[in-house]
Amino acid sequence: MPAKCAAPRATAHLSQEYRTPAWEQRKLGDVAAVYDGVHQTPDYQDEGVMFLSVENIATLTSQKFISREAFAKNYPVYPKHGDVLMTRIGDIGTSNVVETDDKLAFYVSLALLKPFDVDSYYLDKSLQSPSAKEELYRRTLHIAFPKKINKNQIAEVMLPIPRSRQEQEQIGALFRDLDSLITLHQRKYDGCANPLFSERRISCRKPSHQNRCSATTTPSG
Repeated sequence: MPAKCAAPRATAHLSQEYRTPAWEQRKLGDVAAVYDGVHQTPDYQDEGVMFLSVENIATLTSQKFISREAFAKNYPVYPKHGDVLMTRIGDIGTSNVVETDDKLAFYVSLALLKPFDVDSYYLDKSLQSPSAKEELYRRTLHIAFPKKINKNQIAEVMLPIPRSRQEQEQIGALFRDLDSLITLHQRKYDGCANPLFSERRISCRKPSHQNRCSATTTPSG
């Protein structure tokens, strides 16, 4: 079976060396408001307002919808452009920045983070740092099934944050650009598993030092 060469998403490694006086440790709840979604399964519709849950975190798109009436009734607070959504049930701590102006509904398996004193993209990446992952793991209810982290515990997570808003934005933009570059290369390697390339012979081999995909054109006729 042809293999797919996957590239990881860029993550921030904000280690101790960066915790200088220009940086500070702050609770997530001190830089962003934390909300969760509806606790009951909605009445899905063929169209209306898109409904997101934990399995949609990578793309923030879904084929599920709720009525606009239900949205108006149940969502006094909802994701807006620049907010951050983070998984909190089953999968813990995977995050993504909302980049649409369309209205979005979301399930209790996601936490909504509304930044008010931190750059959105910096917040997204700082949640992927080793220190944040450790904090999230420590505050997760592992005896629950599925495992989960409560909203009030999310707000207590400590994050290393630059005092300078400009520095936050520069770091956030750097990792955003890296993600775009990774996505571009991932699409290139996706051809390894694409059956539409009938005239290409795709081979994936794994040398000791790295994964590499190679493709050679098979002459037709």
